[in-house]
Amino acid sequence: MDWKLTKRKKATLVIIGVTIAVYLGMKYLLPLVIPFFIALFLARFMQPLIRKIRKKIKINSGLLAGIFLLIAGSILFFLLFLLTEKLISQIVYLLNHLSVYESRLRNILYGCCCCLEDWFKIPAEQLQNVILENITVFIDNLQVNLIPTIMNESVNYIRIFVEILGVVLITVISTILIAKDFDKLKECNSKYYYYRYIQNLGHHLMAAGGSYMKAQLLIMTIIAVICILGLLLLKNPYALLVGIGIGLLDALPVFGTGSVLIPWVIIELLRGNFFQAAILFSLYIICSCTREFLEPKLIGDKLGFPPVVIIITIYIGLNLFGIPGVFLGPISLLLIGEIVHEIFIHYSLSLKK
Repeated sequence: MDWKLTKRKKATLVIIGVTIAVYLGMKYLLPLVIPFFIALFLARFMQPLIRKIRKKIKINSGLLAGIFLLIAGSILFFLLFLLTEKLISQIVYLLNHLSVYESRLRNILYGCCCCLEDWFKIPAEQLQNVILENITVFIDNLQVNLIPTIMNESVNYIRIFVEILGVVLITVISTILIAKDFDKLKECNSKYYYYRYIQNLGHHLMAAGGSYMKAQLLIMTIIAVICILGLLLLKNPYALLVGIGIGLLDALPVFGTGSVLIPWVIIELLRGNFFQAAILFSLYIICSCTREFLEPKLIGDKLGFPPVVIIITIYIGLNLFGIPGVFLGPISLLLIGEIVHEIFIHYSLSLKK
């Protein structure tokens, strides 16, 4: 009985130790090595095509990898340029029509105050003036605090941009070098004793973690497209900008599409725009049903965990790692499970015994 208890204690200590190690690795080590992980992934992804071309043409693998990266980068840059141009045009349109929207917001506010007048027996004009005074104070404080902060942080923004540029450059160079000697590196690493365990762990992580990230990006894209189409139906001039924003918010369990669409529906109902409210509410239902249907199919089944566990890990990941925690939370859980599984097999630690 004592022996069984000792094994369970060992297993518990292993799980705790692995969890702490994974957290520290994700928090402090991953930012340092992520360019090389991306480079390894890209080099491995390109290997089948590189081998196929090299059978027909004797050309350096690194040169081929560089050509592929140049083509892919050019296409990505072109698409981002088109998207950015469209987004900027919508932002400029918004800034040019601020006075119009201010007038509309005042009318909406007055309509809401008229509804509240019947409930609280307070004149609508008085309610409106109080709310406008508080909004004015808030905007003044925001301008006083925000603009100097942005100016003071401008140097940091430049530094961050240079760092991102450096990471991209390191990733590209590393990808070319790894692709050039991919087979040699693989043969050299295979001689080490722990290579098989690392390889198995890598395969599982690539299969499950890669599927999770692709599934999240796919769901976000589908939600964004649904919202953009719905807003285009309403002839909203900011359909692309708002649709993409809602798609990004939908990935966050605390916010989701309801944080934008539900208040929007309420505002349209108070304004008497029942058609717009119906369309927006339909968008919310469609987006919610889409995520509810796709998430278990694309994410829960791939990772081998129930959907509620995935939601918990996303929430924990957001608190521990910030926005990247949407991806790092579930991947950390997967990594802990795989490492513990390998340790249990290697040292014959079984919780069942």
